[in-house]
Amino acid sequence: MVGSAARKFMRNWYAVEVQLFSYFLISEPQNLLTSTLLQAIPLYAVIGITVGGAGWYLARLAQGPSVVWTKSNPTPWNSVKPDENIKMMDPSGKFAKRFVISVYMVERLDAPQPTFPLPPLADVPDEDVDKADDAKRVTTSFGPADATLPNIPAVVFGAASFSAFYNDDDHIRGITPLRTTRLALRYVCVSHLVIRRSDGMVYEHRYDIRAFDTAPFYGPSEIVLGNALKALKNEFPRSSYQLFTKCGRFGDTRDTFDYTPRGVRASVERSLARLHTTYLDTVYLHDVEFIAAPKAPRTSGDHRTALGVEADAYGLGEGCEAVVCGAGDREVLEAIGELRRLQDEGVVRRVGISGYPLPTLLRLAILVKHTAPYTPLDVVMSYCHLNLQNRTLLDFKTAFERRAGVKHVLTASPLSMRLLMPSNPPTWHPASEAIKEAIKRVVQVTKRPDGESGLPELALEYAFQKAKEVGIPTVVGLGSLKDVHENARIWYAVDKRGLGENEEWKQRVQGVLDEEGGLLDHSWENPRFSK
Repeated sequence: MVGSAARKFMRNWYAVEVQLFSYFLISEPQNLLTSTLLQAIPLYAVIGITVGGAGWYLARLAQGPSVVWTKSNPTPWNSVKPDENIKMMDPSGKFAKRFVISVYMVERLDAPQPTFPLPPLADVPDEDVDKADDAKRVTTSFGPADATLPNIPAVVFGAASFSAFYNDDDHIRGITPLRTTRLALRYVCVSHLVIRRSDGMVYEHRYDIRAFDTAPFYGPSEIVLGNALKALKNEFPRSSYQLFTKCGRFGDTRDTFDYTPRGVRASVERSLARLHTTYLDTVYLHDVEFIAAPKAPRTSGDHRTALGVEADAYGLGEGCEAVVCGAGDREVLEAIGELRRLQDEGVVRRVGISGYPLPTLLRLAILVKHTAPYTPLDVVMSYCHLNLQNRTLLDFKTAFERRAGVKHVLTASPLSMRLLMPSNPPTWHPASEAIKEAIKRVVQVTKRPDGESGLPELALEYAFQKAKEVGIPTVVGLGSLKDVHENARIWYAVDKRGLGENEEWKQRVQGVLDEEGGLLDHSWENPRFSK
């Protein structure tokens, strides 16, 4: 075929040009240049367009940013704009076509959703490690005495672990998330109802004490969790657990936040589809500090002064309750209004906000309460503010309840997003270098006789104990069967005996942090847009 094409080219193009060139050279040399150029135009045009087009494409491709999916860049799709040229690569440096679908899975609500197929449940291992220890079940829940909705379990399954923030692609696409979800469901129960069906089958129905926390921002988390729960629906029907998700945030840039009523509704509808449910127990407006008007004398440090001498500077003074500080506050109110409409429709049961800085969360919660026609928020969640390094949520809880009328206050990440671990925290971790260095000293202080660090276990014990004392549910990331067993064991130990002998270790750790420039109860810099 190649030879045939070459012959055609020589006959129809090359040979003609040579003959024309020879003719004019011999008979009419004065017309040689003009005539040759005129006759060669088709040939030069085709070659020119081909070479020019290829050069333009290669130059454009070379200018596109390289986007690599790694643990240090867990959500590369978040900063990719529609129609932006990119080079999506895996950590090995090879182009990865399988990531093409994932590029838009977070940012575009109308995009086709990636799938994470699971094998038949009968083919999934169900071994001793998949069984709960009946003696260590979590049987505690928290909530107001006059609540019309079920209480929230003391330990909530954090499904951010089903994302590239904490695990690699193979882990997420495998069966570990399904087995982890099943084990967590088996570990947590309060009451049992034995139901005998007409066909003679008997099964236990466990109510109101299981909960999972996820978000669209956590990449495929909603999809992976939803698929696992769907596969387990015969053993654990929808009424046997609670689902918490979020809306409004899909990335790290301003244009990847959507607090419009239309965006909020679209996000909730997509979450319903991903999680295979007709209702959501709780929906938070995600990371409100990015959108809310800034109102604080400082963006890092110990913010407990917002509850006292610096209340006015944080917008928390008397008479500031209904003050809208800027356009961002109005966006938050509009989004809350849409969530309330979804609540009226029976799609959402609790409405809340989540984020990092406690003064901002408190100010907005008070604003919602004092702005007609809104009603007080049902729930507020802050992360990394009830752990060995930072305990300030304990001080803010009463203000949330009394000043803002919030029914449930939750804490997330007792390990402070893996900061309180012997290994280095993720590269994306927002803590200051001073805090990270102080934690390295803490790791040495908490070494056990066998040389291993006892910091993670001590941190979980402390967080669970303090949360239990004041009735705050704790969202903790569970990415493996080992995580579930360990957290259940530690919760059980705390529930039965408190910190016990580890009280002394806790004091040592917090002593180190206090000595390191007052880093105990120090909140790191408030999160900001990446661009």
